[in-house]
Amino acid sequence: MALADTFLIGGADAAPAGWILIGVSTLSALTFAGIGALVAFHGRTGRRALPAT
Repeated sequence: MALADTFLIGGADAAPAGWILIGVSTLSALTFAGIGALVAFHGRTGRRALPAT
């Protein structure tokens, strides 16, 4: 905000389609969290290490 105060501007989002960027980033964050939850609850790919011979 110091920069916005220096130039006497509001400091708000100036992109006309800023809501699209917010939506895409929110969707990607939720997807990332969902994949993380699936991995945590169901384990990894299910592959087991082969026993050493």
